[in-house]
Amino acid sequence: MKTTNLYAIALASLVSITVTCLFLGSEAVANNKADYQTDKMIEAAHRADKAFSDNDIEKYLSFFTADFIHENVSRPPSDKEQFAKKIEGFFNAFPGVRNYQKNLLPYENYLIFDECTFEIPLSGKNKPLKIFHMDIVEMEGEKLKVKRTFGDGALMKAALKKIEPPFLKPQMATISLPPPKPQGLKPIDAQAEILKHWNERNLAELAEMIHADAEILVSPLFNPVNRSEYIGWQELFFNAFPDLTISESQTYAGDDWAISEIELKGTNTGPYINNVSTGKNIDLIAGFLTRYDKAGAITSLKLFIDSMKIMEQLKLEPVSLK
Repeated sequence: MKTTNLYAIALASLVSITVTCLFLGSEAVANNKADYQTDKMIEAAHRADKAFSDNDIEKYLSFFTADFIHENVSRPPSDKEQFAKKIEGFFNAFPGVRNYQKNLLPYENYLIFDECTFEIPLSGKNKPLKIFHMDIVEMEGEKLKVKRTFGDGALMKAALKKIEPPFLKPQMATISLPPPKPQGLKPIDAQAEILKHWNERNLAELAEMIHADAEILVSPLFNPVNRSEYIGWQELFFNAFPDLTISESQTYAGDDWAISEIELKGTNTGPYINNVSTGKNIDLIAGFLTRYDKAGAITSLKLFIDSMKIMEQLKLEPVSLK
């Protein structure tokens, strides 16, 4: 009887080990397959960027699905044919234009293009213009199916000195900033905390979440700013739109990063740029990307808001320089 019991226990243990191994093996195969698909998506995106930088319109378009849609969050969407005409016009207007992204962040069948940059060579200039934007791309296999672009329609015109920049230069925060205090939150939870601080106008606690040497880029300000300048800009924005509400419509997150698509709504009852209040409303979509260190402090914060769209909604005209 005892031998039979021992045999049964051994058999059960063997079955359990076999099932576990099969499960772990299938999980490893699934992970390897996912990694392979991710690598292929990233490789395709890089090849598409190479074709763009070569100004090869036919090769560039070969990386897009037939039913591709370009969704500029500030403008009506374009199908593949309309998108092709825009890109071809861009190549003709700025021969030698290049595009590159600092990082590609994968999330399921999406790629987040962290800080895409157009480099535009200009005659007689030693340095090319750099125009920042950000894309979220839905992939179908190795082809781009939907590209959602966050940027500022004023940057190009201002950089080419066609208009005065419709935004103020960075200025230091008026509030006393507390030292950074890492929260230890997961990126997806930290995003929710940032939105909470924004809506409560709690800029001191927002500043605590940001590393002292964080890389910060707010698209209306053209160039990266420091922690105090970012809080100073946020103060000015809240003064212009005291009832501003910021809501999240979609968030993607990894181990050390998160990106949210956010909607900003508010009424302009305070001075905006050098204009008196208009009493008009804004309603726009913006992209918000953060990166975190192991302690949960923000090491990179990028907020892409279209200042030209704000001007349009407030019925304000940028000052023409030509």
